[in-house]
Amino acid sequence: MLNPQKVHGADVISRIMFANADAGNPKVLADEIHEAISRLIASMLHRAGLEGCRIEKISLVGNTTIMHLTGRYSTLGISKAPYLPEYTSEHIRDYYGLPAVFGGCISGFVGADTVAAMLACGFDDANETVMLIDIGTNGEIALKKGGVIYACSCAAGPAFEGAHIACGIGGVAGAVDHIKLDGDSITYTTIGGQTPCGICGSGIVDAVSCLLAKEEIDFLFIEAALLIEDGYKDIVDELWYIYTDEAVRRNRLKESRGYSDRKIDDIMASQLSEEEFRLNCDFEIDNSGDSEVSFSKIRERLGESNDH
Repeated sequence: MLNPQKVHGADVISRIMFANADAGNPKVLADEIHEAISRLIASMLHRAGLEGCRIEKISLVGNTTIMHLTGRYSTLGISKAPYLPEYTSEHIRDYYGLPAVFGGCISGFVGADTVAAMLACGFDDANETVMLIDIGTNGEIALKKGGVIYACSCAAGPAFEGAHIACGIGGVAGAVDHIKLDGDSITYTTIGGQTPCGICGSGIVDAVSCLLAKEEIDFLFIEAALLIEDGYKDIVDELWYIYTDEAVRRNRLKESRGYSDRKIDDIMASQLSEEEFRLNCDFEIDNSGDSEVSFSKIRERLGESNDH
């Protein structure tokens, strides 16, 4: 099942912004999550031959954002630095008439799902150095060394769910999930062995890997909001700053996404200043005007002709 909240944004930041934009929005998101959980439970009981059984208690784990949205906790604290969650400790509370164990979270962007994954992988019993990597819309990495567990998060981006990708789709039946080189040929598999209907995140990663192996990619671009904060300057050849005048940005966000002034204010307040972008980036493109001017600057930077 795909996350029903995707209509409010392809990533956790967009959903946090939606929750903060209006007093009634947290209930909208919580109800959508509850409906999805109810359908998943009904499907599980059906497959187990347990229809009609009463659920007495449930345990819930997920990233910190969805735990806050599910429990109707305020997301204001995790919407901006230092990203402090409303809760971190495991606790029991009412969830639509059922007692529910809300799994403990580690921080604003390392959630209860990471804790559950570490327990499932035996982190607590491991004596050797071990690492857990969970890559999704948000990514988490946990490392245990010398009896101490270290954890961090990264903005993996909605591309791993196929968002904003041509032919991109979530991990549903028919999604191309794996691609590999077989000599000069390329082979692929789909989820459930169904007829291809799109490509999901794992397929995208495989596709890029195959193209790199065949030396058919001259340039690889990564577009994300937190490249500087996440240390990409140390691993990429160049960082580009795509600048847009504030008035133009506001108008585009209103027209293309229907954002309110308040939501735009929140987004801009959470971003680095123009000075910080310019200090950390190697090249700047002014995207305030006609798109062809921006494309011309890109071609110029890549050493390509503008005669087309």
